[in-house]
Amino acid sequence: MSFSAGVITVSDSVHAGVNEDKSGPLIQDILRTRGFERVVSAVASDDEESIRASLKLILSLKVDCVFTTGGTGFGERDITPEAISPLLERQAPGLVHLLLSSSLKHTPLAVLSRPLAGTIGKTLVVTLPGSTKAVRENLDALLSNGVLDHALDLTKGGSGKVVHAALGSGHTPIVGEEHACGHHHRPGCVAPKPRTTLSHDPSVPGTQDQPT
Repeated sequence: MSFSAGVITVSDSVHAGVNEDKSGPLIQDILRTRGFERVVSAVASDDEESIRASLKLILSLKVDCVFTTGGTGFGERDITPEAISPLLERQAPGLVHLLLSSSLKHTPLAVLSRPLAGTIGKTLVVTLPGSTKAVRENLDALLSNGVLDHALDLTKGGSGKVVHAALGSGHTPIVGEEHACGHHHRPGCVAPKPRTTLSHDPSVPGTQDQPT
């Protein structure tokens, strides 16, 4: 299964052409390395109208997920969560918890980040910080263990069984091999690790409650 993505850089200075966009291209490179076949991008200023207009533009291109970068902190102009939240149809608090917990492993200041995640139609939307370091940490958490693949499979109407099967097999794909997440394994692509005994998918063998 192949996926597509949109990346929106939220920054007054980048939008004005004063500063170079570093986090947006980084996200694009990481996603392409992970096998995303189509990645589109946009730049918005730290303004609710600009952010929403950019998001709607990216959504019109029918991508499977959208990542924003920037505007999630406590700065006066950091309003990305406020701009996007009213547009979300379903919140994804579990993904937010994952982003925060992964960042807290690196710095206690991660508590000052205000990530947001949820779906609009069949598209998953996730807000990431503006720093390249935090972007790498957050994407690593989402791309490890099949989390993002599983989420996108479900939002596209799949059952998630393909990813569950990959996690259960313990198979480690080699470079150039197509694994169960639906794309060819390339350098930098982390193979899913074996799943735990318990799973939220009752159709997967071995998901029954274990004695304590």
